[in-house]
Amino acid sequence: MSAPDNIEIRPVRLADVESFHTYLEVITHERRYWSKIEPKTLPELLQWFTKALKQGAPFLIACDGEEVIGHADLTIPTLEGHTHLGVLNMSLLPPYRGRGIGSHLLKAIVAAAWAHGLTRIELQAYSSNTLAIGVYERAGFRHEGRRRKARFLDGEYDDAVLMALLRDNT
Repeated sequence: MSAPDNIEIRPVRLADVESFHTYLEVITHERRYWSKIEPKTLPELLQWFTKALKQGAPFLIACDGEEVIGHADLTIPTLEGHTHLGVLNMSLLPPYRGRGIGSHLLKAIVAAAWAHGLTRIELQAYSSNTLAIGVYERAGFRHEGRRRKARFLDGEYDDAVLMALLRDNT
């Protein structure tokens, strides 16, 4: 699937682990939008990739040539009664934001979720991440709640906005 600026969106492969590690270092060191503030080590990332690929849950990357510039993945709980939903994690490198790539990536992961048989996608975004919240709202995600002062980092509080999309959109 192609997004704007000839960005390719495709399922992740084990061979992407090194480029993904470089991408993840930038995202985590931003210390703004991602919950983790330190990237996984390469061995930890390889273990995560292997587990995700074995589980078969939707996991897409956005690439500019061979470089990973974004991703969207769904974690599917194994707890009985919760396997119908996926928890969305998604991000783009800073130079690629605000160009429509995130909307294409989100559309692709939603389609992959429905094809996987899921009926609910949920996410948490920090309230300061207004660009991402707007992308989710335009895609039909609804606000379901807010965790006030959910994070205190670098001397500032940030609320967590809880959103979800249902397959039947009710």
